[in-house]
Parts: sequence; C-alpha cells; structure tokens
Amino acid sequence: MTPEQYQIVTDLFSQATQVPQDERTQWIAENCSDEQIKDTLMSMLETDEDDDPQSLNSFDFVPKIDLDKTLPPDTVRPATVPTTRYLGNYELVEELGRGSMGVVFKARQKTPDRFVALKTIRAGRLASEADVKRFVNESQAAAKLDHDGIVPVYEVGCENGAHYYSMQFIEGTNFESLIKDGSKTREELVELFTDVCDAVGHCHENGIIHRDLKPSNILIDARGRPKVADFGLARNLQDQSSLTATGDVMGTPGYMPPEQALGDPSAARPTADVYSLGAILYHILTGRPPILARDVNLAGAIQLVRDHEVVAPKFFDRKIARNLDTICSKCLEKDPSKRYRNAVELAADLRAHLDGEPIQARGLNGYRRIVRWARQQPGLAAAWAAIGLIFGWHVLNYYFIEASSPTRYLHLAACTIAMVWAFGAWCFQRALMFFGGRSLILFAWATMDVLLLAALMAIPEMDGAKSYLTFLFFPIVAVASLRMRIDLVVFVTVISVVTYWFHVIRNNVSEQLTDIPPSGAIMFSLSLVTLGMVQYFSLRRSRFAIESFTKRPKNRSL
Repeated sequence: MTPEQYQIVTDLFSQATQVPQDERTQWIAENCSDEQIKDTLMSMLETDEDDDPQSLNSFDFVPKIDLDKTLPPDTVRPATVPTTRYLGNYELVEELGRGSMGVVFKARQKTPDRFVALKTIRAGRLASEADVKRFVNESQAAAKLDHDGIVPVYEVGCENGAHYYSMQFIEGTNFESLIKDGSKTREELVELFTDVCDAVGHCHENGIIHRDLKPSNILIDARGRPKVADFGLARNLQDQSSLTATGDVMGTPGYMPPEQALGDPSAARPTADVYSLGAILYHILTGRPPILARDVNLAGAIQLVRDHEVVAPKFFDRKIARNLDTICSKCLEKDPSKRYRNAVELAADLRAHLDGEPIQARGLNGYRRIVRWARQQPGLAAAWAAIGLIFGWHVLNYYFIEASSPTRYLHLAACTIAMVWAFGAWCFQRALMFFGGRSLILFAWATMDVLLLAALMAIPEMDGAKSYLTFLFFPIVAVASLRMRIDLVVFVTVISVVTYWFHVIRNNVSEQLTDIPPSGAIMFSLSLVTLGMVQYFSLRRSRFAIESFTKRPKNRSL
C-alpha cells in the first residue's frame, strides 16, 4: 500500500467510526471504490470492534509486561483491568474515552506519584506523519496556556514511536451533563459559563483559537469549577499553522460557526470561538443547541449551519432575561464582524449583566427584527406573505369592489381557508423549532400547503384549474428548496402536478367549469416540473460540494 492509499484509509477510518455500525457497510460501499482500500478499512474496523476497552488490547505501542515481575511488592493490581500497559513514566489504568483518532486514558504517573489523563494517537506506531504532526501541534497549543480555567498539560513525549501527552486528571463531570441534570439554576450556569469565557479569553490573548468549543469539552472539577479541554482543532494565529487534530476536523455542527463550515482555514478568528460560546450559552438558556438537525446526514447538518438563521432564545422561554437574549444573539450573528471581537468582551458583558449594570450589546431595531424573523423562519414568512395577499385581495373585493351574494360566499370561503392555512403554517413552524426539522413535520407541512391550495381552487367561483391560484404552485415548489431537502423538493413537485391535473380533469368533466385544453395543461405541468428539476439539481450540486469537503483528506490545512 502506498503512502497516499494509507492516508486515504486513515481518513476513511476516522469518518467510519462516527457512522453507526449497522450503516457502515452501505457507507463504505458509497464512499470507497478501491477494493484494496476497502478490504483494509473493513479489517481495521473489525479489529476496532473486537477490542475490549478495559483490557487495552487495541494498543500495540508497548509490549505486554508480566505484572508479578515488574510491579513493586506493595502495588495493588486493579481488579477491573486484566492487563496493564506502561507508556514511559505512566501506568495505563483505564480508558476514559476515544475519538476518531485520539484515545484518553486514566494513568498513574510514577514520578511524581499522581493520576493524570494521558492522551495518545489511536493508531499508535501506525500513525501517519500528518497525524503525528497534528497531534504534536495540539499538545503544544494546550501546553502554551496557563490559566485556572484550562486543563494544564504536564508533559509531552514519545515512547517506542507512540506519541502522547499528559494533563491534569479531572475527576468529575462535564458542562453538558451539568446542564442536563438540572442541579444548577440558570443563573448559576451563566456564572460558571462566564468563567469559561475568561479561560477562552486567555486563549485568544495568547493567539490560540480553540475551534471546537462545546459543553462536552468543558470539564467540571471536584470543586465545581469549569476547565476547557480538547484543543484538537486549535489554530495558532501567531505562527499561522493550523493545529488540526486528533478528532474530526469539521468540529461539531451544533456549535460550529458558519464560516468554519465553509472550510476556509483562514477564517479562524476569535469571533469563531465567540460563536461557539454563544451556542453554549444558547444551550444553557434553552436546553438545546442553536442548530438542531434531525433526519439529516453530516452534509445536511453542515448546510444548516451555513444557511440557517438562529432563532432568538426568548422564542423558547419568555422568562429569559432580555440582556442574556441580546448577548446570546450577538454571539450568534452570521456576520463575524457583528459579534464580540473576542471572548474577553463577551465575558465583560456577561459580568455586567450579572452585576446588574448596562451591557454593551444592543438589540435589533424594528426593521432588522422583521428581516431576521423572515430569515429565521423562511417557510412561515413565505406562507404568510402568499396567504396575506390572498386574504387582502378578497377583503378588498368584499368591502370595496363587489358585495353581491355569490361573491360574498366566495370571499368568506377564501378568507376562512386563508386563516386556517396561516394558523397551520404557524403550528408547523413551531413544531420545527422545537423538534429540529424532522422529516414527518416537513412533509406534513408541504402536504397541507398543496391540499389547502386545492381547497381554495375547489370553491365553485374560483373555476378550478382556470383560477389565478394555480400560479401559487410555483412558489410552493420554490419554497420547498429552502428546507435544503432534495427529497422534499421531489415530493412537493409530484403532489403539485398531481393536484393540478386533478383540477384539470374536474374542469373538463364539469359543466359549470371552464374546460382546460390538454396542451395548456401539459405546458403548465412541464413548467412546474422544470422548476422542480432546477431546485433539485441546485440542491444536489450544493450537497455534493459539501460532502466532497467533508470527505477531503484531513491534512489539507497543514
């Protein structure tokens, strides 16, 4: 196997470990065409699945040692660890966790005698040069920082070709668990989060951008104080080297800033960490990350990060303090220049809020609020705009133009359906906000749109397929693409064409309605299909570009 093939295998392996086991076979078939690479990848995954984390047998960088001959007489052998391995000055006790390329152990350092967290490269001596460089850069980034709110690095070393570094062992929980268990009030969590911002501010003052801040990367020590950990995606602004990592170079979509999702390494600035900190604050205030995508793959999640406008925290809970809502919204601005310049400024505003003093951040004016609302909820905004036009037209006709008995029924029926449509769109939008873009909600909403349009067209005086309302099929198909779902665009296009032809047949068999020439109906249908195809291929091209980026070799930024 060539070095290039090996690099491809390790890249695919790190991605495959994030895919559920029951989906890996299909994932490998879709992402790997070279049989040699596929066989090697399958072998690596099978070995990884067979490894017993407690026995530490998945790591071959140190030979097995006979405990009876090597341990001092007074050493107590851990009952839960059948085999003990050594790495330099460290005795590996148990595995704490593993990512796609890194593994963290609880280890006992012999000199001085203490427990530490020891991080190693998962591939051991088989790690590529690029992997080693990323790992060493990560350890250097963490070791450069000296702050009470950052997990300190004790030692960086290499033993028998296995690179490692040791850091303080935090025997406690993490910020994610602290948010979930409800043991802290919202105010107490905000106070702890302010300390996190101080620690990240220290990183920024030393030219280090973390780039993977999330609740699970903030550990809580025995005293209940937060400590920032995992600098696997860090970037050093001073030497312009990208300290990419032992983990997924993309970071975590729920907490990733839009510019990072674009894949431009030069976009990493303190404002990127400010966005991630804002996402953590959002999680504290609402109990969920700002981008909550379900029923989508990684590429779909990243596309949501790039294109989705975050809804203000007060949408979920009106009891949230206005200052906190303003601070959080400023952090989560899509335009980095509109955020806090660094975590130091963010921490200052948070402390001002906690002390009851005025904050520097300012809320949006009326016009910007409306624009942001429309960008945050494009489906609802588009639906209400179209429904508002229908409602306004019929109200105008009823009160100012015509008020005869036949048209009165027409206007009342149309306005009633329009109000039901508006309320239904609002309900579906709320459901999307709370449940994170589930397919069932999206498809049900699209079905409601088409059925209510069909109901409007079914009003006798609307003349069915001859009505001006038929042109609303076009915005319904176009709006479907705003959901970034290819399957939804296909579904909406199909049911729109079927519904239109239902009314065409109804017109042609009814004596009260105007006949529709087949040629006209065919041309209208082809126009709908053409629009759907344009949306389909546009989304497909965008999705392909994102998927190509997520599968790109990880040494691109070195």
